[in-house]
Amino acid sequence: MSIWSNRPTYEKITRDVIDSISDDLLAWAIYDHIWLKVGQDYPRTYQILATLPPGFSVVFHIFTLDGEIGNGGFNQYFFNGLDNYAEQQLAALELIEAIQHKCIFQQAFKIHDDEKQNQELQRRYEERTIEAFFSTYETTELGECDEAWYALDQELDSLLIRFIRTYPELFII
Repeated sequence: MSIWSNRPTYEKITRDVIDSISDDLLAWAIYDHIWLKVGQDYPRTYQILATLPPGFSVVFHIFTLDGEIGNGGFNQYFFNGLDNYAEQQLAALELIEAIQHKCIFQQAFKIHDDEKQNQELQRRYEERTIEAFFSTYETTELGECDEAWYALDQELDSLLIRFIRTYPELFII
């Protein structure tokens, strides 16, 4: 655990820095660099992200997507409105060649679109309370997508690491 709590952050990302970081910490180093730049200026996260080389956006969208699904599944993803960034997330999945993840992501959108006809589920979404949120799990069919996503386990991490190692120029500041 101490390796995670004591992992270094990098003021500047260079080819040498990328080459020096072990695979298990590489994507995290890129993600941490984003938050080093953002600091406490959360409302400007996307503006700050736009000032960084394009690879940072890929890492950010993959981490955000996977983190939300890992924490509460696709139901939480939609409930929290992360689908507002679906286009960027889909592009990030395509860039790292996460074909299976992309298919699951698209299936989740189809289910979510179909569920827009479910008035009770939509009422709960609109209610925006913690109780309403938890009750949506009883109604949604998104659980099958969650299980498929979770079954891929560490594949997304491996694909992201391969992407960073293959295209370091997309991260060099």
